[in-house]
Amino acid sequence: LKWNDIPLAPPDKILGISEAYNNDSNPQKINLGVGAYRDNSGKPIIFPSVKKAEEILLGKETEKEYTAIVGSKNFQSIVKNFIFNNSNKDANGKQLIDDGRIVTAQTISGTGSLRVIADFLNR
Repeated sequence: LKWNDIPLAPPDKILGISEAYNNDSNPQKINLGVGAYRDNSGKPIIFPSVKKAEEILLGKETEKEYTAIVGSKNFQSIVKNFIFNNSNKDANGKQLIDDGRIVTAQTISGTGSLRVIADFLNR
């Protein structure tokens, strides 16, 4: 198989939204297609509240250590409880979180997480 023989993938729908945004002449348009707010010249905007939150978090940092391979255990615990706490039992009444039946992994991005789950499901 040669590189030129590989068929093109279908156009990315999210990037298609950005293309439609670029072609729209409405002066009040807002591009939310790529997951970032942008100014009128297309540069990303960092809201003051986000900047302040970053400063607070960075001010509390005491080290720059790697997390575990599957991510921060504290972050995973918070996410599991946030998502499953109200439905922490299966149809038979068995615990999901406490019995270790729910597994989480922290990934680098939405696309990164989709890749990880696709690789997992492919096995």
